[in-house]
Amino acid sequence: RPEHPWGRWKFRATLLVLAFLNMIAAFLVEHVVVESAWLKRASHFVLNKKEPKNKFKIINKDMLADLEWPPNNQHNWRDYQAFSSSLS
Repeated sequence: RPEHPWGRWKFRATLLVLAFLNMIAAFLVEHVVVESAWLKRASHFVLNKKEPKNKFKIINKDMLADLEWPPNNQHNWRDYQAFSSSLS
């Protein structure tokens, strides 16, 4: 039985269309779903996460909340030496 001349091309075109649709779906998931703030809030609500668990994030949050950080009075090395010598 002879093969239809368009059969092979139709299969290849279907594969190309499926690959293109996969690329579009991956792009949408990457840029719309993953980076959405509402999804992050929803996952934190479901997991009952109120505070950060990473030590760096906890310290960073405390530093951002402290309005006097960083200190305005910058100490130099001589001030540190005088202070450390006064302790001993």
